[in-house]
Amino acid sequence: MSRQTKAETRKLRILIVEDRSDVAKTTAMLFRVSGFEVQIALNGTSALSHAETFSPDVALLDLGLPDMDGCEVARRIRANPKTSCMRLIAVTGRGEEFSEMVTEAGFDRHLTKPVEPEMLISLLDDIQELMQDDENQDSELESDLLTEADPGSVEQIEQNLREPLNLLRVNLALLKEARLDEKRFNELCHSLETEAKNVTELVEKLLVLARAQPKEASLFTS
Repeated sequence: MSRQTKAETRKLRILIVEDRSDVAKTTAMLFRVSGFEVQIALNGTSALSHAETFSPDVALLDLGLPDMDGCEVARRIRANPKTSCMRLIAVTGRGEEFSEMVTEAGFDRHLTKPVEPEMLISLLDDIQELMQDDENQDSELESDLLTEADPGSVEQIEQNLREPLNLLRVNLALLKEARLDEKRFNELCHSLETEAKNVTELVEKLLVLARAQPKEASLFTS
């Protein structure tokens, strides 16, 4: 990817997890000069905290951390829904015999020190390009959906959405006619009926907006 193209996209966010402060700072400087956004964590506990607050796209983890093994950090990142999609790269002095272990821990790549800066930057450039391609595909899909949202398709969507909701309300009415006496069951029926009405009203409002602005309204934006 060219530097011009990179400048036009969101900066790749990188978390460096390395207990040697001098190495971490030198690597961070290299990444920032290359156009990336960087934060540093000197131990596993800090890495897990930064993973949630910084929301990095990529984390480079040393395995030999002072408070917990890098593989344990990776497993916890993968187990957290907020961070599970992060790309994880193990950067360590340990050899290829550890490749199976780091793969099982959830790492995407295993790099053995010393790592050539040019190779590392190239790898990160490739990751950013892949991410940009994914974002472009999502944008194209949204555009296609909006282009195809003519009044006829909106009416079909309206029918498809209303039918299951109406069936839900009918079934609730039938349950009430069964004259079950349990207070909690009746309260639950009332709650479900109320929510069904609320959802129906919300769908109707969205469809009114979609018909008024078929080329601009999008369910993908807030």
